[in-house]
Amino acid sequence: MLVIGLGHRDRGDDAVGLIVADHLAADPDIAELVATGFLRILAWEGSELDLLDRWQADDAVVIVDAIRTGADPGHVHPLDLDQLESLATTAGGTHAFGVPGTLAVARALDRLPATLDVIGIEPATVEHGAPLTAEVARAAADVASALRVRLRSR
Repeated sequence: MLVIGLGHRDRGDDAVGLIVADHLAADPDIAELVATGFLRILAWEGSELDLLDRWQADDAVVIVDAIRTGADPGHVHPLDLDQLESLATTAGGTHAFGVPGTLAVARALDRLPATLDVIGIEPATVEHGAPLTAEVARAAADVASALRVRLRSR
């Protein structure tokens, strides 16, 4: 299994995926899952298209990223592929290609993982140099806790 936290650390709430990955990596029980090879955690600030190669060996992938939908900051959005495809034309982002576009390419190339979960967290700000907001920091901690429970039960 692979958990991918996407974002940019210097862009306020856009760092939320990276923060979730950091929370997981800091947990000793989760570190044990990483050590056994059951789990990989990737804090990714690069191109989303490169993820197609990164998840190639993984059957199950979870992606956590900031996603703008107009909901309140900190709102957690569990998303499926159909919802992501609709976001490709309506949601703004700070990534060059974006998660929805990357997943559309992966689907077209038959390179989607067997199981894919995307968790979007609504940002308040993604401005350069802005700090992570309190409501998004709380959402990141909540998502990391939910993922810990899920990972420990496997």
